[in-house]
Amino acid sequence: MSEKESQPNFSELKGPSEEPALQAEKQKKDYSPEAFGEKIKDMKLEMYLKLYDEIKSKYHNNEIKEEEYKKLINKLNDLSIKELGCKITEFLVSDEELEFTQSVYDFLNLDYDLKEHIKEKGIDLIPRKQKKAVSGISYTNSLIIPGDMERDEFLDKIQKSFAKEFNSSGIYHDIFYNERKYQETQTAKDNAHEIRPPRPYQIMLLNRTEPEWGTGKKSFPQCIEILKKINMKNPNFNLKGMTLLEYMMLQATYYHKAKIEGKTGEELKKSHLDIETSTWLLEELILDEKDIPGFILCSHWSNKRNGLIVGSDNGHNAYVNRGARFVALPLKPITNKE
Repeated sequence: MSEKESQPNFSELKGPSEEPALQAEKQKKDYSPEAFGEKIKDMKLEMYLKLYDEIKSKYHNNEIKEEEYKKLINKLNDLSIKELGCKITEFLVSDEELEFTQSVYDFLNLDYDLKEHIKEKGIDLIPRKQKKAVSGISYTNSLIIPGDMERDEFLDKIQKSFAKEFNSSGIYHDIFYNERKYQETQTAKDNAHEIRPPRPYQIMLLNRTEPEWGTGKKSFPQCIEILKKINMKNPNFNLKGMTLLEYMMLQATYYHKAKIEGKTGEELKKSHLDIETSTWLLEELILDEKDIPGFILCSHWSNKRNGLIVGSDNGHNAYVNRGARFVALPLKPITNKE
């Protein structure tokens, strides 16, 4: 991609809706004994999560002491093991993950208090059953995305943070993007919609080098077909392409973790994803006047520019250095509040 420094304008870029056939499939009722049993488990899970919320709330409000709080949580875990086959705390995000995620947000100067947002709106977590389904598919650690943060605000802050950290413009757009400007038709705008939860949510990233599902050297339509085949074969995975915000969070997390681990100099400079490759952002499609995906965003890190390159392309040809990244989103999200 040719690179040219410019200011971002991402306000209209949103992903495509699901195909009608997939929506209809999700709405089908399943009255089998197995499905009924799962529904009962879901109801019991909701009950235990509410009890957990009540106990934690009383502890935070100093209505019960720490010793009593721990006893109640242990009792709740014992009961949930009998009823659900696991501890209720296994359905919750760990304090360590919350603290690390908050440190990434602080690095990006997002002015976003994760615990407060979870307390107010909850957090969509990937259920244990779904985690179990994907446990052997080479996933990295999960990420928590600030889904209720305005897109333009997030992109503005991350650009400024990258610019300060890397002494550059932080984010660059290629000439192709600037010339096109993506003057979308009304039809395309009508089809644009929100594709992620409006609150903090958890994602898990599939290793792009997975042999069976590798997307390297593929055009974006080919990557979409690969994604469809994976989800048809393994519906419990619930994989999606990445949004630009998720990709930026991934890049920031990867770099921030390297700094925490004490990497410096050339070793730290190499602590970016896609230095020699580029990622199709499959949730960042632009529809043409016929409602057909015409253009797509792709992104990579440039050590030459010392910043993140966000480009656009019609992408129907395969590129040697381009592929896609897939993320698992909550299939039946556990929206838990502290």
